[in-house]
Amino acid sequence: MARFKTTVDFIATDAALVRARSHRGRILCLLKYLAEIDEVTADEPDQSVMPELAQLFLDIADAAEDGAAELFSIPRRAVPDVKEPSLHRP
Repeated sequence: MARFKTTVDFIATDAALVRARSHRGRILCLLKYLAEIDEVTADEPDQSVMPELAQLFLDIADAAEDGAAELFSIPRRAVPDVKEPSLHRP
């Protein structure tokens, strides 16, 4: 039974790592779009760009939170006193 649990934990860990890497990929893609912020000036004629850029920050935060949740979901091996921080933003 212990070997079965070890195998199941390994599979769960591997799957969570794959999903966390996918969230990292989302962040990298979003960062490319966010680089446009360097071209925006205070007198930007197209003010619709501001909420679009703001949404990119929120999307990056969501992807980071999802990636963190995947890593926190990984079964822990008898590690004493490991405290999981809250994923909820104030």
